[in-house]
Amino acid sequence: MKMDERDPYELSPFARYLAAMLWETQKKYDDAYIEYEGSYKLDTRNPLLPTDLIVMAKKARRPEAEQKWKKEFPNYKEDKKAFDRSYGQLIVIYQQGWGAEKTTRPGQYRFPALRSVYNKTTGAQISIENQKPENTQMVYDVDRVAIETLEKDYGSLVARRVGGIAAKAVVSDQIRQKNQLLGDLTWIAMNLTDRADLRQWSTLPASFQIAKIYLKPGTYKIKLEGLDSTGVFTGENLEKEITIKANNNTFLNWRSLQ
Repeated sequence: MKMDERDPYELSPFARYLAAMLWETQKKYDDAYIEYEGSYKLDTRNPLLPTDLIVMAKKARRPEAEQKWKKEFPNYKEDKKAFDRSYGQLIVIYQQGWGAEKTTRPGQYRFPALRSVYNKTTGAQISIENQKPENTQMVYDVDRVAIETLEKDYGSLVARRVGGIAAKAVVSDQIRQKNQLLGDLTWIAMNLTDRADLRQWSTLPASFQIAKIYLKPGTYKIKLEGLDSTGVFTGENLEKEITIKANNNTFLNWRSLQ
């Protein structure tokens, strides 16, 4: 993508964020810091990044970077558990709902558009025994990126389709010179089949959300429950038993479909 000079929003801040968490899990804190910083440069809206950048700068022994981010994020409050090796970290990756649906653009049957679909469950709450419940936070809005990308490409879609229409006109005109009726039918048939391409990767979630929780080593029963936009439980849930190890990250992935 960099070679193709793509726009920043077309690069994936979530891919870099995920890479950062993987480096962090391997105790390669400098690599993790670089990826967290790269993710922030692509999209500053991730609410977890202020803490991630400061914690990882400190773990990577980058004091200048640590001070820089503390000035940029004055509301940051240090959690000593982040630096206590006797704790482990649970990272919940929540894939929320269904992504945007491809449909015909209103009034322009030749061209596609993406529209967001209704998802009852828009967030998740994590309940762990003897712990205060935590909510997931959105780190990547798949819906928004997909719609922006298609809209950016709309001009080139129109140009390509105009070229296709011109080619069809030439073919049907050549047939029409020999047989008027057949030429007219060819033109109609070609245009009837010239519809918007509605193929898409329909299994993508609407968003990726994450929660990070520090826990003492041990085995825990965890319950994830879906929330609607008003914070009311939707009935979707997942119950798991996970084991936390000291100075280690444990990942838990959940995909909700309502």
